[in-house]
Amino acid sequence: MGVSRMPDPSLQIRRAKVTEARDIERVLKQAYEQYRGKIEPPLQALSARASQIVKEIRTPNRGYLVALLDGQLVGTLRYRKTRQDGRRVLCLSRLAVDPGARRRGIGRRLMQEAESLARQWGITELRGNVRAALSTLLDYYASMGYRALGRRSKPGYPRYLIVIGKRLDDHGK
Repeated sequence: MGVSRMPDPSLQIRRAKVTEARDIERVLKQAYEQYRGKIEPPLQALSARASQIVKEIRTPNRGYLVALLDGQLVGTLRYRKTRQDGRRVLCLSRLAVDPGARRRGIGRRLMQEAESLARQWGITELRGNVRAALSTLLDYYASMGYRALGRRSKPGYPRYLIVIGKRLDDHGK
C-alpha cells in the first residue's frame, strides 16, 4: 500500500493548455534524462518537442494532464482515448514529475485525475506500458491497482514493454 498523504493545497491537477507545451517538454526531459543512453530502444519522451505536444493537445481524444505546484508546471501525464478488443480504453503514457518535486504524491495525483476523467467519459479500463528495464516501477503502479497484462515486442527488442492495466468498478475504485 502507498503512504497516505494529505492533499497539498498548492498542487493543482488539470488538463494541459496549448500554451504549456514548452513546459511539458521541459518536464519530460528533466524527468527522463536519467535514462538517456541506458535503455534500448531510447525513450521517445526524451525527443518530445513542444510542436508535437501542441498537436497532441489539439487532437480529439488525446491530451495531457499537468500538475502545477505553486503555479509552476512540475508534472505531466499523456492520455489517449481508444478502443481495444471492442472496449473503450484510456491509454496513459509519459508520466513525468520534475526531479525536484518528486516524493510528494504528484505522479499518483496525476494518475487519479486520469481515472476520474475516464469515469466522466464512461471508460472503465486504463492501460499503459512499463519498460521491462524499469520493472521496479511495477510496484508503484500495483500500489494504485494496476497489474501486468502481458508483454509487447518490436523488431530487435523482444518483450521490451510490460503492458499494465486497471479496470474501474462502479464504486469509484
